[in-house]
Amino acid sequence: MQGKYKVLLVDDDASVCKAYTMLLKSDGHEVQTVDNGGAALAMLKAGKFDLIITDYLMPGMQGDELARLIKQNWPNYPIIMATASVEKLNDAGKGKAAVDYVLEKPFTLAELREAMIWVINLFTEDQPGSLGTHGMMSKHLATPDCAPKPTQQL
Repeated sequence: MQGKYKVLLVDDDASVCKAYTMLLKSDGHEVQTVDNGGAALAMLKAGKFDLIITDYLMPGMQGDELARLIKQNWPNYPIIMATASVEKLNDAGKGKAAVDYVLEKPFTLAELREAMIWVINLFTEDQPGSLGTHGMMSKHLATPDCAPKPTQQL
């Protein structure tokens, strides 16, 4: 993945948003943050993003429901779900198909970069010149050998 991206970050924990924002901005990305699913949907109506990173467990609308609504309304957005609750996400099962990559918290900057590379490349390889819709890939929810090994750095 080359270039810098406009990222919508959705997490109800202000300290987590601050940490992720610092990581993303250190790589030159533009980051907008919101603390709930409703605000994320409003941001998507108002502007264009290259990537969405959302938490799973949030009050009100959880991340899996947000991902499902995003894919229904804007199917061309790649979505990474960051969660410390992979088991709960697996048990829920209903929203996983709308997520393109699941990143288990805590994660390193290198793991975040790898996830971003994977989903951006996935979308741009299938539909050159535009983003497209895809199934989910995760080291936790799919066979890790299926994931291409990123060869580029952000």
